[in-house]
Amino acid sequence: MVKDLKLILNQQSLIPGSEVSGVLSFRVTEAKSYKYAKINLFGRAHVHWSETTGQTTHYYSATREYLNLHVLVWSKRRSPNGILHPGPYSFPFQITIPNQPLPPTFGRKNAIGSIRYGVEGRIGTGALKFDHVVQAELPFVEVVDINFPQLQAPARREVTKTICCLCCASGPITLSVEIPRTGFCIGEVIPLSVNLENGSNRQIQLSATLQQRVVYRAQGNCTYVGGPVLRLLSERLQPRTPTLWSPGDNLIIP
Repeated sequence: MVKDLKLILNQQSLIPGSEVSGVLSFRVTEAKSYKYAKINLFGRAHVHWSETTGQTTHYYSATREYLNLHVLVWSKRRSPNGILHPGPYSFPFQITIPNQPLPPTFGRKNAIGSIRYGVEGRIGTGALKFDHVVQAELPFVEVVDINFPQLQAPARREVTKTICCLCCASGPITLSVEIPRTGFCIGEVIPLSVNLENGSNRQIQLSATLQQRVVYRAQGNCTYVGGPVLRLLSERLQPRTPTLWSPGDNLIIP
């Protein structure tokens, strides 16, 4: 019987081209024949959702595999009849991730879709459902070079609106928004600069919202999920007054 099956990993995250190393350890309480002990580095995406129209419900699902790497750390050929005798065992391992673009870890538990990476240790008994298995998830971090010219280019948008009340129109409200570049990394502050020309006779409150929009696809269909990740509000700004507003260090990429 296998007891205390553990994965001890030397890494806390993954990047393309990196190595995953560690130790698979366990304890055998009684002599028994086993087929193998192996490590599997996996990465897969899965989506599932349903759509109901009237009394009919359609279900959509899809799975895509990104990583499926194996390394055998022990096989039955190493001992007579593949028998492991009582005692502790530990097998070091090392796997190199291909140096190629892969999507990063994404999604939460019970979400429509997710992308998961991790390491699995398996002691093979000869019957898959009786194998001893342990898993540990590792976040995969996508490496994006934000020094590309298109990501370093500034962006600016301006809109003008006039508030009307019956036949009386107020002065124009002009809002211009600018950021010094369009590429940002996790944990970075977006230095947003907002210039308001309030020509009306009303107070105005500005908001800055960071939105997330996700598209899930399966079986030729797609569904969209989105919403605010972060929302910041300004103080109430006085009428007929130009104002320069910035969220400061609060608009941070989660």
